[in-house]
Amino acid sequence: MLTCTEYNFLFAFCVSLP
Repeated sequence: MLTCTEYNFLFAFCVSLP
């Protein structure tokens, strides 16, 4: 799995996680 930084499209979803 890529990091949230690479998944800029899901960045909002990543920051929502703890």
